[in-house]
Amino acid sequence: MAMLKNIATLYQKMKSRRRKRWDEVSTPVIFTLAVICWIEAGYYGYAMGSVGPEYIKLLNQVSSMPSVPFLVISVIFGFIGISLFIWGFMAKCMTSLLEKRFFSV
Repeated sequence: MAMLKNIATLYQKMKSRRRKRWDEVSTPVIFTLAVICWIEAGYYGYAMGSVGPEYIKLLNQVSSMPSVPFLVISVIFGFIGISLFIWGFMAKCMTSLLEKRFFSV
């Protein structure tokens, strides 16, 4: 019971604290996040670019109604595409923050 009380108080402390804006976060943290986001977006982009076209060719060779494994793989590709969009968007936001800090006049 004491552990639940500690978790509840920690949650209340985290909820009541003032949130930082991205402009207030230090430059090394933003740089690290930007690098991680670009690596993730590049990895997912490479995976979609190398496997995606071959999968579509294979899917077009199959009959008009694809089987369950093809549908599952298509859903997985959809989630990878959404993840690619999110990582790419975060990378672009972090890069624009760094550009604003270092290259604005």
